Amino acid sequence: MTARHADAEQRAALADRCHRLVRFLHEVAVARSERVRTVDEHPLTVWLADIPAGVVLSEHAGAGEVLLTAPAAAALPPPILAGRIHLPDTAQADPARPPAWPAADPGADIAAGPDPAVPDDDRAEAAYRDWLPGWRIWATRARADAERRALHNTLHAVAARVAQEGDALELVLATGLLTWQPPGGPLIREHLLSTRVSCEIDPVSSDIRVRVPAGGATRLGDGPLLNGLAGFRRERTNHLHERLHNRPPVPLGAHDARLLRDWLALALDVPVDGFEPQDAPPHHRTARPAPT
Repeated sequence: MTARHADAEQRAALADRCHRLVRFLHEVAVARSERVRTVDEHPLTVWLADIPAGVVLSEHAGAGEVLLTAPAAAALPPPILAGRIHLPDTAQADPARPPAWPAADPGADIAAGPDPAVPDDDRAEAAYRDWLPGWRIWATRARADAERRALHNTLHAVAARVAQEGDALELVLATGLLTWQPPGGPLIREHLLSTRVSCEIDPVSSDIRVRVPAGGATRLGDGPLLNGLAGFRRERTNHLHERLHNRPPVPLGAHDARLLRDWLALALDVPVDGFEPQDAPPHHRTARPAPT
């Protein structure tokens, strides 16, 4: 054995010990927090089965890549117009009746813009004129885009909340919904795999992108979820944790689907119904910052 080979083995062994320590500390932290065993206990859930038509979902997105893009919910006015105009509700959006400039005569042609006689800021006037055609286009297709707008609005609120409460909240893509009622135990209806994702708002278009961050990893959360339940054999799944650790995350890829099938065959000493990655979740209701 050469010295170089020995050094490589020592580094691999050290990395493995560090990984196991990090996994242990993570599970201790989760165990000390309130245990979540059903999806409905999360603050919010967005089911991928409910993603509207026209929103592209990349099943092969890996580290550093965009998982999905939610187009802007509306032609939002530029910041310089904040407080100057009032946007109507989506149901009342009418391209023939755009948001009025506050100084405009009610009988005046809105498309003509602000009254030059009124001493408004020239930059605001120019911004209003530039923004108005885009708003008219949006209003024309408003009803057809209702589902996409709802998704955009949900992700916009999620991004804002995670930015404010980043130490307490985490946005994840969760897969592998396990539904199980152990004899004498609590109902389990929670995901086994989770991958942290980020939510980015484009400052120009207002589009929202959900991205798998570079350097991220997919976690198998069977221990914190199932420890102490009869029928769960945690010791059989250690090598599945290692498989996840040793490859970059592709949370919707085929490797995770195979891992979930392997987990189902190894981890439970109870009859199982199998795993179908394309099935819509049963009895789902609304949405979660663990996009699933």
